[in-house]
Amino acid sequence: MHRLNSLRIKMTLLFTAVLAFFCVVMLIVVQLAAQLILKDYIYNNIYSLQNEMDKGVKMIFDDVSHLYSRLIGDNTLESLLKDDSLDESTRQEQYQSIINSSGLNYDLYGDVVLYGFERFLRFSGNDDLNLPDNYFLESVLKSQKPLQLKQGGVISDEENDYILIGIGMTSYGTTYGAAVFYIKEQSLKSVFSSEGAEGYSFCINNQKTILSHPQRQYIGSTIFGQDVFDFENLPNYKIQKIDNINSIMVTNNLNLSNQYYNLSWHIVSIFDYDVLTKDIESLQTIIMVMGIVIAIIAGAVGIRLSYSLTSPINNLNNAIKEFTKNGQKGLSKKSHGDEIAQLEKAYDDMIIRLVDLMETNKRDMEKQRKLELEALQLQINPHFLYNTLDAIAWMAKLEKQTNIEKLVMALSKFFRISLHKGDKYITVKEEFELIKNFIDIELVRFPSKFTIEYDLSEDVKDCITLKLLLQPIVENAIKHGISQSDHMGNIILRAYLHDGDIVYEVIDNGKGFDIPIDIMQTLRSQNSAGGYGLKNVDERIKLEYGNKYGISIQSEKNAGTKVTIRIASRK
Repeated sequence: MHRLNSLRIKMTLLFTAVLAFFCVVMLIVVQLAAQLILKDYIYNNIYSLQNEMDKGVKMIFDDVSHLYSRLIGDNTLESLLKDDSLDESTRQEQYQSIINSSGLNYDLYGDVVLYGFERFLRFSGNDDLNLPDNYFLESVLKSQKPLQLKQGGVISDEENDYILIGIGMTSYGTTYGAAVFYIKEQSLKSVFSSEGAEGYSFCINNQKTILSHPQRQYIGSTIFGQDVFDFENLPNYKIQKIDNINSIMVTNNLNLSNQYYNLSWHIVSIFDYDVLTKDIESLQTIIMVMGIVIAIIAGAVGIRLSYSLTSPINNLNNAIKEFTKNGQKGLSKKSHGDEIAQLEKAYDDMIIRLVDLMETNKRDMEKQRKLELEALQLQINPHFLYNTLDAIAWMAKLEKQTNIEKLVMALSKFFRISLHKGDKYITVKEEFELIKNFIDIELVRFPSKFTIEYDLSEDVKDCITLKLLLQPIVENAIKHGISQSDHMGNIILRAYLHDGDIVYEVIDNGKGFDIPIDIMQTLRSQNSAGGYGLKNVDERIKLEYGNKYGISIQSEKNAGTKVTIRIASRK
């Protein structure tokens, strides 16, 4: 929970959320714009395709118009229809000859039928193909349009469908007949085909009769009840289901053909919506991937920004923890002139002030200690004490009291070394001499109770140490260990260098005890002199050398105790 509530995580989430929101909005805007542009592109392409189809239809009507002009240009057609002296066979042969010489496109026309003076001329000879009905012929003869289409538009035989286009034949302003052109629906179908497109187009007139369609069964049929064909507002497009497929339906006028030939034809194009918009879907996928990438980048940027803001705060917090832990000031990395930099400067000034106060307090305490020691020395008057002890020793010697002499001399030497002119440091060798004098005194108190072995390494003799570190430990070993055991005691006092540190060991074979989990805490809570002695030694060491130094104890009940003291080595 602490980590989740950290300032860095909060700022990371905030930066990431803001950047991600901005990026998502931008992606949505880009996607909508791209979709609109792509849809416009699709519809423009469809309109362009329909315009090309319109041109193709006009070319068919132009061909009909040109063919009509060539036929009318031959003055023999009127006489060919009017001349009663010709038999039908001769009349047909002459007509075939005129048609063949007119450059007729046989792929476009199924037949060209002429009607006039109650006679029909045709070149195809296809009896399955019906002649124009009288109603259509009358409409052609009376029409003022350049072209007249058959009502219903389409006739069929077994193989093909045909669009009937009629044009009135005139001579000197008088209409004497009609030329009816059978346009193959296949030629229109080829115009409306769109190779490579996933869709199709077909032609429809104003009466909603299909004139051309890729599927023949629909040709000539009339579509009723379809409000999708809004011929009043063209072009238009709609998206709807056709044969259970999402489709785009685009309806447009055949503008060129309608304009030049006064028609009412329309083109309807139907395309698979999913196929046409697959690029949009691909775009959506790309945008989604871009969104994920941008989200990742936003997260990375958020983390980087939050780190740049919270890192100085963390550094400052770590510096405070370091100072709280060991009293050492960890200098903070300066920021670049912002509010955090001001906070760091305030912290540095505060720590410098605290360090100065601590040093001042330490000096004052040291000065006070020296003054107290000096006062004690004045009270004791060391020279008077030494002289008195020497006098007592001399008198004991005269009285041949060897033990008293030895005791007094040991006490005198103990005082000389322990007081040591008020200095708190002595050499390791002098610390051992102090213990030897203390042991001489204790052996008078406990004769034949214990022995002691000294092991002082040569490389540690001249090292400087706090004085009176060993005496409380040795005293505890005698008082609480050896004096309470029922066997001959032995103490080993050892000093040596290890990893650059001075190590003291006081080992006894006394009573021993079971060590609590935190032996030093237990000793500090004791009211015994021994407990206070160990506590004072440990605290003096930590104050002087640091928390990694001090006392450690190993003990086992009825097996003895080992006390190890580690201090920093100084010359």
